Amino acid sequence: VKKVLNHEIRQELNEYLADGSVEELADLEEVLRAILNHKQISYEEFETIRKSKVEKRGAFNKKIFLESKMKINLQMIIFLKLKLQKKLFFQTKF
Repeated sequence: VKKVLNHEIRQELNEYLADGSVEELADLEEVLRAILNHKQISYEEFETIRKSKVEKRGAFNKKIFLESKMKINLQMIIFLKLKLQKKLFFQTKF
């Protein structure tokens, strides 16, 4: 059952990504509910888990997405390196 549901949710997700319609989102919701049923988790329990995660980590409603720590660290290293190079450049220039 798990393989079938995983296959189905991938298929529905791909259809949504290709189409972008609300109808495809509804299909995703149906598969999600079937997965929850298979795991013997009520939709209410699932919603409680979802809300708890939103409280801890935030939601996507402000269109702000967290990047991986690795990517953020890499960006910070590049920024600091460039800043240091600029500072050294200005020090050697004078």
